[in-house]
Amino acid sequence: MTAPLTVRDAFEADGFFLGLPVLTEAEAADAVASLHALEQAEIARRGGRWTERDHRPWEGTPHPLSDWAHQLAAHPRLVDAVSAILGPTVLVRNADVFVKDPAGDEDIAWHLDTRRTDPDVDGMLTAWLALTPGRRRTGAVEYARGSHRLDLSDGASTRHQLTLDRRAMASLDPASFVRPTTPAGHANLHHFRTAHRSGPNRDTVRRVAFVVRYMRPDVSPEVAESGSALAVRGTDHGAFLPLTEPPITWTGPT
Repeated sequence: MTAPLTVRDAFEADGFFLGLPVLTEAEAADAVASLHALEQAEIARRGGRWTERDHRPWEGTPHPLSDWAHQLAAHPRLVDAVSAILGPTVLVRNADVFVKDPAGDEDIAWHLDTRRTDPDVDGMLTAWLALTPGRRRTGAVEYARGSHRLDLSDGASTRHQLTLDRRAMASLDPASFVRPTTPAGHANLHHFRTAHRSGPNRDTVRRVAFVVRYMRPDVSPEVAESGSALAVRGTDHGAFLPLTEPPITWTGPT
């Protein structure tokens, strides 16, 4: 009988590891309820609208989601799996909250999480934690198996130009596309150069995901496209400015 692949083996072969249990269903529901409460309190405090969602902790301004995001990004089950791939010291580059309202039409095209091709990129990965179920109807993430080892270059060079053009798309084999069903509380881990996309949320409830981008301390700030990081396993920050909370971006309705 063939031994099952380890997290690291599967990640290196496919460019992703799917269905990692992190939270129970009840814990995921609590996280969503806490997020909603924080959102409503902040909207009320601001007089009915909250549009300034980016949190840059190096600017010294407190943010209502800092503790919430930090607890999820540093969750032991999640960090254990990340450490199995990246090694004993784990840094957080940044975190994102992705909210898709029900019956929406937001469709995220095929893209990468970096345009860099340096070897350092192997020291970075993205964790996509489903706080509500991720399935086709809710706009689950779809991955292209093995695409992290393909040349998908199209001339773009920055973290703000990540969508694949027609030439890059022609390099992807549709037979490699995988769209897993991800229960609430489970996470998918993928390489920064794994091509992925997500569809619109056709369900009747919000789709909420928490996304964390982890890295090793020996990744260069130039490749990471960031000069600071939060340590969630170990104390070595490499060349990064140490942070005590993660940078956060909230992408979703106001």
